[in-house]
Amino acid sequence: MGKKKEKNIKATEEQFSWHLERLNPMFKKIVCSLGFNLESAKFERESGFDYLRITISHEDRIINLDDCEVVSRAVNNELDEDNKIDFPYSLEVQSPGVDVPLERLSIPAECFDRNETVHEFSVKGLDLVVNS
Repeated sequence: MGKKKEKNIKATEEQFSWHLERLNPMFKKIVCSLGFNLESAKFERESGFDYLRITISHEDRIINLDDCEVVSRAVNNELDEDNKIDFPYSLEVQSPGVDVPLERLSIPAECFDRNETVHEFSVKGLDLVVNS
């Protein structure tokens, strides 16, 4: 998702850092105004292409494609307003996905036989439980 800028300039790591330092407050303001949390914003280069990757989350539910689209459009509109990034990039908005940390659940002892050892974990924000 996002708009690719049409210039033939390759950015340096210093430019990535400078732009992120300058733009992160704007990203946070936009993302929060739409009801989401800004997890991260970073530039990454893959196969010679530069990507601005913004990761969002929500406290009460899983992020879906529509959420990513809404945030992408809002961020893209603001970035394009004054051509805030002066090198070619593609904007991607994503959820934390499988990188979400596991959280240990407390399970009442009376739920299990006394001789049975059970470990249960859930992935934050997902209805997924793993027993071992």
